[in-house]
Amino acid sequence: MFDESAAAHPELLFLQGDTRRAGSPENDSVARSQIARMLVESVTAAAANRKTLELVAERGPRQPDLDPVFAALQADAEGALDAALDPDTPPSTGSLPPSRRKSPRSHAAGSQHPRTDVQGVP
Repeated sequence: MFDESAAAHPELLFLQGDTRRAGSPENDSVARSQIARMLVESVTAAAANRKTLELVAERGPRQPDLDPVFAALQADAEGALDAALDPDTPPSTGSLPPSRRKSPRSHAAGSQHPRTDVQGVP
C-alpha cells in the first residue's frame, strides 16, 4: 500500500512549516521511489542546500527536474536548530513518555538525585 501512490500521485510537493500531520494512499502519501528520487536529487542540487521540507505527493505531472522545487523553498538559517517556517512553539511534552518529560539539565551535577556506580549502589 505504501508504494501504490507513485502512479496516482506522481508530482512531488515540498512544504515547510510542519503543516501536515498525516497521510494515506488516497491523500498525499509518498512512495519509496519518490523518497529515493528526492534524496538522490538533493545531493547534487545546489538549491537544496540548507532546506528542510515535508514531502508529499500530489496528482499532477511528474516534474522532470526537482531543482526549481528546491529553489522555491526558504533556506534554514545558518546554525539554527529550527527549520525555516517552523512554528515558534516548544514541542509538546504530552506525547513524551514520563521518563523523558524532564529537561536533561535537571539531572546535572548538584541535583537531588544520588549518583550510583555501575552496580547501582549509591
